[in-house]
Amino acid sequence: MEIVAQLNSSVIYVIGFTVLIGLIFSKKYWGTPPGYILIYLVLLLLVEYYGGIISNNHWMYNIQSFAEFLIVSLIFYYSVQSKTSKNIIIVLAGICFTAIWIELLLITKTYNMYLSYGFGLVSFAIPLMCLVYLFQLANSEKILNQNRVLLYWMSIGLMIYHLCNLPTTVLINDIFNTQEYNVLYSIQSLSSFMMYSCFIIGFIWSQRKYNI
Repeated sequence: MEIVAQLNSSVIYVIGFTVLIGLIFSKKYWGTPPGYILIYLVLLLLVEYYGGIISNNHWMYNIQSFAEFLIVSLIFYYSVQSKTSKNIIIVLAGICFTAIWIELLLITKTYNMYLSYGFGLVSFAIPLMCLVYLFQLANSEKILNQNRVLLYWMSIGLMIYHLCNLPTTVLINDIFNTQEYNVLYSIQSLSSFMMYSCFIIGFIWSQRKYNI
């Protein structure tokens, strides 16, 4: 259990390091759609810090999850070119935002309980958006070095994180403060490390001409 606790508590330092690397290499992508991810990472760092010292903090994680989905949706919407791909992202975003508000207003009826079903749907929708973008990237004749594209690495990281954490997201209110939660939360921490590792690789390895 001590190892699990240390693993979970170290996530904030990994986020901070990712933000630092993102700032150092920001000239490669700032002013492009993937640049919005740095804003989200800073917000995430603040939520992780204050969430650890504030009790009854589910509302903070609701805001964080909502902001993440909004930013990620905008990134992919402005990064894909075809009208069909943009429409798919709009439909996915519309379904998820509707589900979130329905759960908030009709099911939980409080902002201080994590909206597990709405954000569980988000954890399914984000990988679909990633696949839409990766499919377009694979069929692009302009970009031959996909591993030089920041959004390529972001897509891989987001898919790993959200697919691994889908069970945790959906069940969090039912298993909170149980042994099962600690196990699933450790999986969430491991998948976070993998996601941020992908982000860091993208910040360092990507090239400006491929991020526009």
